[in-house]
Amino acid sequence: MAHQRNGMKRGAPIGIDRRDFIGGAAALGALGTGRAHAQSRSYRIFIVTPREDVGDELGFRAYLAGLDLNVEYIKRVTGFDREVIAEAAEEIKDVRPDLVLTIFTPLTSGVAGRHDEPSSGIRDIPIVFSSVTDPVASGIVPSLAATGRNVTGVRHLAPLESQLNTMQSYRPFERLACVYNIQEGNMVATVARMTEATKARGVEFIARP
Repeated sequence: MAHQRNGMKRGAPIGIDRRDFIGGAAALGALGTGRAHAQSRSYRIFIVTPREDVGDELGFRAYLAGLDLNVEYIKRVTGFDREVIAEAAEEIKDVRPDLVLTIFTPLTSGVAGRHDEPSSGIRDIPIVFSSVTDPVASGIVPSLAATGRNVTGVRHLAPLESQLNTMQSYRPFERLACVYNIQEGNMVATVARMTEATKARGVEFIARP
């Protein structure tokens, strides 16, 4: 999680301490109220991932395995196909798992929907997302301080100023190019912020969708 003045840290979940992310959000918060209770019942977790063996999923499974939880996993590999993601979302509504794990922005947006559109996405099943660049710009949550809905997760983007500082410390440059997906709101917002940040440094920014 990119460091924020409101207490957010890079790699940390929204509104929850980093060390308590899976243990609190998944094992205890979404799955039960205590470890003994959690180990006494079976849980169903639905995973929506763009491909096999993404590190986010492997780490998630490994942590829960370490808690000796009885977990049944249902996984759908959707790629980034919107129709396939929508089909997975509909299946989740039918299956009604205890928890949903979504990986990357397009899949999270397709399953969780926008926070300001009550009719979109899943509202009554806990969702944990991973590797979402900017959940606020994507409309998944209204703020990093409080999600205001049954959704939490982690982002992986370092502050743009830190990225630029790191690049310039490695090698001075006067032109910077960026290729991005114009269909992702968070990327469009990031490009807009990068445009301002590079302008302030006298760097020419070339963005191509």
